[in-house]
Amino acid sequence: VESPACILKMWDCGLKNVACLFGTEISTSLIGLLMRYNLKKIIIATNNEPDNANIGNLAAQKIKNKLLSYFDPENIIIKLPTKKDFAEMTCDEIYKWNQN
Repeated sequence: VESPACILKMWDCGLKNVACLFGTEISTSLIGLLMRYNLKKIIIATNNEPDNANIGNLAAQKIKNKLLSYFDPENIIIKLPTKKDFAEMTCDEIYKWNQN
């Protein structure tokens, strides 16, 4: 996710397996951290901002392209929040997002 507010909301809703980008780009240190784990799936969930030049939407694709150098393409999923970001969603909305 992009921001500390989003990660805190997800933690508040019980989703603990989350990393924060602190922006719209993935750092090499975060990629290194992800590589240390035997991850079966990486979900990219940047902000969903069609009304703001699709900043988060475009960032998600850029992050996916970067991760493709390190991970199996089938394990990288772009799954944006149903609202602008997770901080604007209720726990019920986040649970539904996570189930789909």
